[in-house]
Amino acid sequence: MSTRARDIMTQDVISIPKDMNVREAALVLTTHRITGAPVIDAEHSLVGVVSSMDLVRNSARMVTSKKILSPYFTKLELEMLKELQSRVVPEDQDPLFVSDVMTPYAVSAQGDTLVDEVARIMIEQCVHRVLILDKGQLIGIVSSMDIAHAIAEHGLADHSKGSASRRRRHAPG
Repeated sequence: MSTRARDIMTQDVISIPKDMNVREAALVLTTHRITGAPVIDAEHSLVGVVSSMDLVRNSARMVTSKKILSPYFTKLELEMLKELQSRVVPEDQDPLFVSDVMTPYAVSAQGDTLVDEVARIMIEQCVHRVLILDKGQLIGIVSSMDIAHAIAEHGLADHSKGSASRRRRHAPG
């Protein structure tokens, strides 16, 4: 398949300022029903990525067990994020900001990167979104759901010489 990242990316990227408080960030994610967004500074430069799991994982007040949640919005995650939205930070406590919980780097690719390469990047980097750049500027985002849609609509061919299934077959005992 010769589909490129630019062919399936979301172009109207919702970004979150690094100085936004966590409650507001949870509201942005849940309102737009997205699982993560690029984080920008005052000059609109990319400084990281924040995901629903960053918010959940870093909100110790909400953790009731050591169970690790799915990276997608489950009913429980939506309830937890809505609970986080409704919390009021006491006056004597500093609010938690996006910059406190975000991942301070972003996995990215160019717009002309093949979709199967973007999928490989996601798997290798253990991420669910890849920012798409052109000359260093953010032009879009490809999520794992965008790739799933591409597979459903067009299928993805494995252009690599050694697919994972072939490597497994030949791996020693």
